[in-house]
Amino acid sequence: VNRDPRIRWSRDLLTAVFSAWLITGVFLDAWAHATRPSLETFFTPWHAVLYSGFLATAGWVTGIVWRAPRRIGSRTPVLPAGYGLAGWGVAVFGAAGVGDLLWHLA
Repeated sequence: VNRDPRIRWSRDLLTAVFSAWLITGVFLDAWAHATRPSLETFFTPWHAVLYSGFLATAGWVTGIVWRAPRRIGSRTPVLPAGYGLAGWGVAVFGAAGVGDLLWHLA
């Protein structure tokens, strides 16, 4: 994957805001599981914060990758510095979310 270090600071700021939303959801969900062990449903306010933060972050990063320029003759996007592993992160977290849903429904 080619990398282009130039990205507007406002886009990085929005990436950080969406990521903070996601991380806040992670901590809220961990707190809920630690303090309410009898709560074993997927549909909770804490999961709503967690997974809405994930969807916002994943959508934003997907948009950055989708709009990234391509080199002439290449279909590979030129990703901004720091965004190279974002696709893997979205895929892994998405799979973990499906696993979490199945765990709570079992």
